[in-house]
Amino acid sequence: MLKAGEHCMTKSHALKHLSADLNSYCIDVALVTETHFKAKHADSAVSIPDYTLLRRDRARRKGGGVSLYARSEQVLTPWTSSADDGIFELL
Repeated sequence: MLKAGEHCMTKSHALKHLSADLNSYCIDVALVTETHFKAKHADSAVSIPDYTLLRRDRARRKGGGVSLYARSEQVLTPWTSSADDGIFELL
């Protein structure tokens, strides 16, 4: 399994590794920190088959970002706060 700080999700092998782990361990929901996703990374480029992707990228700074991968049959409702502040990577 990927360990914190070991890989950012933008490295070529990281998404394949995560996909293999999700499927081999029958994971329903995975929370990922330090994704390093930016607007230039299309959802289609960082999606995993049979999983729904929710993400919040870090704006205007290097690194960061959070994402959630959930099995497609899970019903997801993104949470938003009325006091949402772009400094925080809340999802």
